[in-house]
Amino acid sequence: MENNHSLDFSSTSTHYNESLRGTLQDRINSLKESSVKLTAEASNNRWNIYDEYFSQTYFVDFGFDSFSSKKFDTDQFILLLKSWFILLLENDISFHHLTRKIRRAKDALILSKGFNLETIDEFELNYFSKDLKPSSLQYKASLLLEFLDFCEDLIVPEEYLELILRYYQKQNSAAIRKLPSSRDVLKFSLIVEVYFSNEDIDNEYLDYYPIYLWWNLTNIIPIRISEFCNLKFDCLISSKEGYLLTLPRSKNKKNRKINYDKVLISNKIANSIKLYQQKIYSVKPTKTLLQTSSTTRNAKPEVFNYRNFKSLLDKFYREIVCEKYGFKLLESSSEPHTQSPYNIFRKIRPNDTRHFAFLNLMLQGYHPSEIARLGGHNSVYSQMAYHNHLEYWIDSDLIKLLTNQKRHTGDLSNEFFKEIIFKNAMSTTTEVSEVVKIPLEIGYCTDPLQDCPVDEHYLCKHWRITFDDYQKHYDKLQTILVNRESVLKLCIDKLLALHKTGLIHHKNNVYDEKNSQFNYQLVESSKEVKDALYQLAKLKERFEMYEKSGAQA
Repeated sequence: MENNHSLDFSSTSTHYNESLRGTLQDRINSLKESSVKLTAEASNNRWNIYDEYFSQTYFVDFGFDSFSSKKFDTDQFILLLKSWFILLLENDISFHHLTRKIRRAKDALILSKGFNLETIDEFELNYFSKDLKPSSLQYKASLLLEFLDFCEDLIVPEEYLELILRYYQKQNSAAIRKLPSSRDVLKFSLIVEVYFSNEDIDNEYLDYYPIYLWWNLTNIIPIRISEFCNLKFDCLISSKEGYLLTLPRSKNKKNRKINYDKVLISNKIANSIKLYQQKIYSVKPTKTLLQTSSTTRNAKPEVFNYRNFKSLLDKFYREIVCEKYGFKLLESSSEPHTQSPYNIFRKIRPNDTRHFAFLNLMLQGYHPSEIARLGGHNSVYSQMAYHNHLEYWIDSDLIKLLTNQKRHTGDLSNEFFKEIIFKNAMSTTTEVSEVVKIPLEIGYCTDPLQDCPVDEHYLCKHWRITFDDYQKHYDKLQTILVNRESVLKLCIDKLLALHKTGLIHHKNNVYDEKNSQFNYQLVESSKEVKDALYQLAKLKERFEMYEKSGAQA
């Protein structure tokens, strides 16, 4: 994409602008008729709105009378600011909040002289003042990105978007959501899989079933826990494409209206929901899909809310994870503990799965615009906050979640974790049954044809190594491990760079979600990450037993 040194309004859709202008007065009239105390005309630049609750009037001036520039189309920006104001008002944003958003967006337009590259340094100095806290800088960047996302056909120079995104990501490390390790996530995932594999559906099973639905749905579709709890009983729709799930979207904290989206889901999830609907309706009809536990008191038993779910999840950890399967939760424990596969260091919070879903969508090669739609974001740029988690969460255990292998286990036991979570890819004993051992520089090959599917022997399933060879070549093997970690890091950086390109240029037809070539790059890059992750995981598994053997010697 070529850099634009000033906003080129000739590329802006005339139909889009006329549509805004033509419907603006109608929307103003509609708001007035709905008892909003708005004093405004589409042709005037000074509006005010009266807040009856606080007995206060808020003013906003859309004019640019004190500012002029040959490269600055003030009429265009005034129209966009007014249309954005109306949209925010229609979405029930608080009057104080929306007037502040408009003023900040207008300030940015003036300070940047219409996003002119010649004034980018001056814009940064004045708009993103060094005296502001990281949270304030992030807020100013966030609302500006939201405004630019609203301006559908406006092409803003890449340098400005890079700058704004950099400040959008400015936040204290304490503000970044802490996620549990993938090993703790994996343990929980396997427990859910085993516990709900029981075909005998009793009252306890039914009471806990919202946990199963939450885990399988919100790990795939990044919905908020409040949206999950507000699913209607009749949320499932059968269509020609398959099953559609009607999601209640809470797109803004200030928005008290619930909007609905329809998302295509798998037959597996749909059948799980239908099973629950059948079983729960036989107990008692409910407004929401989910029902509170039969042993829990609820002021509104026909409604399921966040507190009900949090209480249920805590109970599941306490009675199922810990009491039934013998795990030890160390999250709030200060007492010393021994290393054990049964230790859990951090419980999964209700909204953690939304983060997992965003990361998994990125790792599957979804376009940023599609991720934003699935996540119910106002702005495509909102997902930038989740980029901070990608490297934090990815490690060799994640491959066990990504492969999603089905395991047929009747119960959890010591052997279960020895064989499933800590299974090693090789044995310290002599493999007498092997037909061939072709010597290599390190270890040996067990494939008589040596039809290598990979470039490096140590990444092949036919590669073996003895304990003596492991000790002899220890330093070189550790270097190999570090190199594979570097390869994974490079693959992650490449995927993030592509994702960022899709964010910045999502309005450009070269990088939008309809461009098959760019989407192919996203999918291929995500595949490279998963391949590198898988190779690193297998390599660590091969070395893990010998590490333990050396520690015990």
